[in-house]
Amino acid sequence: MNRIIKENRIQIIDVLRGFALSIIIFMNFESIMKIPFNEADRDLYHVMNVLFKGKGYILFSFLFGYGTFIFMENAYKKGLSPALCFFKRIIFLFVVGFLHRYLQAGEALTYYAVFGLFLLPSYKLDSKYIFCIATLFFVESTIAAAQIFSSLGMIFCGFGISKINFFSIYMNKKYSKQYLLILALFVVLSILGYFWIYKYIYIYHIYYLSKAMFIGGILQSIAYTLLVILLYLHSSIFKRLLYEFAYLGRMSLTNYLMQTIMLFVLAYFCPGTTYLQGIYASIAVLFLQYLYSKFYLIKIDSVGPFEKIWRKFTYYDFKKLIGKTSF
Repeated sequence: MNRIIKENRIQIIDVLRGFALSIIIFMNFESIMKIPFNEADRDLYHVMNVLFKGKGYILFSFLFGYGTFIFMENAYKKGLSPALCFFKRIIFLFVVGFLHRYLQAGEALTYYAVFGLFLLPSYKLDSKYIFCIATLFFVESTIAAAQIFSSLGMIFCGFGISKINFFSIYMNKKYSKQYLLILALFVVLSILGYFWIYKYIYIYHIYYLSKAMFIGGILQSIAYTLLVILLYLHSSIFKRLLYEFAYLGRMSLTNYLMQTIMLFVLAYFCPGTTYLQGIYASIAVLFLQYLYSKFYLIKIDSVGPFEKIWRKFTYYDFKKLIGKTSF
């Protein structure tokens, strides 16, 4: 049997992780490969900016919050301290992210580790208060046009969604078909809105542009998520296709770090890469990661290499280490 389906997991979450990972590479390759801006690439740059900029991290923020509650629940069921286990988990994430910054200045793991501290006292909060906190962060992100607040809002939103067990209860055709179909239209509306923004107010109303971009970015990220869920639920063909993203998602930490390393190596051996070549390189990296992830999860292990190290660090009893080193 395929190793990837042996565990009791909600597959759509792995699909969304893989989807988010596929978006993130298209917003990171330019800085990782140090591609200079070329006026000839302006239109292509704007299209990529509208489609991908900030969307992957917003979705990943939601998934980080979602996975955090599941992790805490599992720790509690094992008789462990959810707070202590999660604290060790984010320490590891912070250290990895700190080292990762040397290759990618815009990396997000350190931010997620710091943001995770906000979730520690929220484990026993009622879900309605968690959603209220998320709403406050969304309002602040709109006022300040700051991605840090929208990320925090999505983290708390994911945490609350996980707490009410949304995907297990409501992820079926009976509950989702109508409203997911309607909300998925935000994809088209957001993209059309962005083109209008760039055409008419980009130069003269930059203050309003920044706010519109943040609001549109959040709506577009939600729309992407809903569209993936909709297709996954209601189309057997798309379900089979989207399921392939789960291989990337199951190894999201490994693949996220390897994206940077692979693009960095490509840039080192192929200096002077153009923006279009960077897009081709990103597609190639994603395809190779997909093949490797699928092979690894089916033939080798159900947990990715970095994920396994992360898990061992999280559950390691450091009291034993202290006992061994004491005099």
